[in-house]
Amino acid sequence: MTISPCTKEFRRSIRDRMRIESYLTRLAWHLEGVLPGAERKATTKTLRRELLADPRNLTTALVDLGAPRVLAARYADEGQQRPLWSIGVIIAGIALLAYWPTGQFSSPIRAAYSRP
Repeated sequence: MTISPCTKEFRRSIRDRMRIESYLTRLAWHLEGVLPGAERKATTKTLRRELLADPRNLTTALVDLGAPRVLAARYADEGQQRPLWSIGVIIAGIALLAYWPTGQFSSPIRAAYSRP
């Protein structure tokens, strides 16, 4: 972490920035079931700004925030959960990839184009 002489801002190293992005990605994943998209983006943007400007050691700042899952749970209103669409899409993609090699996908296509 260095201090910019012109603006007196704290500048994080590339490693610290990568750790921040990793933390915020995991937080956004857990916030998906808690906050709508625009609010989730605003929350992660604000938190990113605050982490980049925080003069403390990044490890200390992240420990103070806690695990991304726990922090996301604090943002929940009365424990209401929304459907996790991204998890559903990932599961569907995995199911399709598992099903594809069995040849069941291509058999109707082959049957339609096969010559008698």
